[in-house]
Amino acid sequence: MKEIDLGCGTHKIKGSIGLDKNKNVNPDIVHDLDKFPYPFPNDYFDYIYMRHVLEHLEEPEKILKELLRIAKNATMLYIEIPHFSSYNAHLFNHKKTYSCQSFKVYCDENSNFELRKIELRWLRDVDTTNIIRRFVNRILSFLANFNYHICERVWCYWVGGFGEIRIWIRIKK
Repeated sequence: MKEIDLGCGTHKIKGSIGLDKNKNVNPDIVHDLDKFPYPFPNDYFDYIYMRHVLEHLEEPEKILKELLRIAKNATMLYIEIPHFSSYNAHLFNHKKTYSCQSFKVYCDENSNFELRKIELRWLRDVDTTNIIRRFVNRILSFLANFNYHICERVWCYWVGGFGEIRIWIRIKK
């Protein structure tokens, strides 16, 4: 199984090919994700990871088209991004902000992308080292995922925003 961790940084997923534009993080391949085409043949990967990368890129729709090119049929695409209600979503080096609805609409409009799951997280896992924070994170994340539409419209403002969105998309060719 061929897996790639796009924008891997210093925490590359074990067993995957790490790609990053920063050569100082020692990726397997140095490449800028805003430069096309990516250095891979068509229909190459079985699993694609993008963890806190998409918000840094100029043209996310072009990125997703390129991922479609390098993915095999039935490839799983896993994306983590800051939720628009998070203060992290509005950092200077972030180009875009996202909601759960962003990906639902995109997948509904693009038949090659089948939305499998969306999950809101109140805190990222790296922020849950304290047992109380981990407990509160589990409860708030659990409740938010009953209906992310209501959460994004109203509830996220009551709890100080949500840290991230996790998205699983199956690529269909």
